Amino acid sequence: MSKSWAKEDRAAWNKSEVFKQFEENISQNIMRVAIIQDKINEIERNKKLEKNAQDKLNGALEKVKTLSSELEKVKNTAQQIGLSDDHESDKKKQEDDLMFNQEGNYNKDIDDWEESDVSDHIVKDLRLMAEEAIFDGNIKLAYSIERTIQEILDGE
Repeated sequence: MSKSWAKEDRAAWNKSEVFKQFEENISQNIMRVAIIQDKINEIERNKKLEKNAQDKLNGALEKVKTLSSELEKVKNTAQQIGLSDDHESDKKKQEDDLMFNQEGNYNKDIDDWEESDVSDHIVKDLRLMAEEAIFDGNIKLAYSIERTIQEILDGE
């Protein structure tokens, strides 16, 4: 439209306040569109990342379910052939081997021992307790037991 105008009219239009406001509005709108487009791109990237994360999580859950079912099969098979998957029998054997049972009562089976035999047996019992504490994840207790063992050994 302004190309068909006379040279003076076009120059007046380009210098006018209306034209300057028109240019400013157009540049602001272009910047807004660019900001909106950046936000849209960011949202799309986040959706893709969320979808990938969800797919990986679903895959991991499927693997866990598969492993769980396989573990159940192994447990059932072990029970069928007479194996035990827990260590209850080992705990019972360890408790039987201890000079003192869990209630703190002295085992009457141990008679006529010399003092060194008793301290050796106590150290053995303490080591079994430390192993059990480590197995249960109680590192502080295991450390305390190891210190006690060291004190007994240093005292001899």
